[in-house]
Amino acid sequence: GGSSIYGGVGSIPGTVLGVLIIAVLRNGLQLAGVSSTWQLFLLGVLLIVAVLINEFLRRREDA
Repeated sequence: GGSSIYGGVGSIPGTVLGVLIIAVLRNGLQLAGVSSTWQLFLLGVLLIVAVLINEFLRRREDA
């Protein structure tokens, strides 16, 4: 859930869900004792993967 990087489509509940997922992940990593550098790296990877999945699904819809 969230907002499309292409604009137009998005929802408040989807965006809130995305923020909650990131917050829970950050808290979990903090509680697990993961260093802040690795936390940022893992969150960056998660965001890149989410964008790639969104792009794949969007292109599949258009085909």
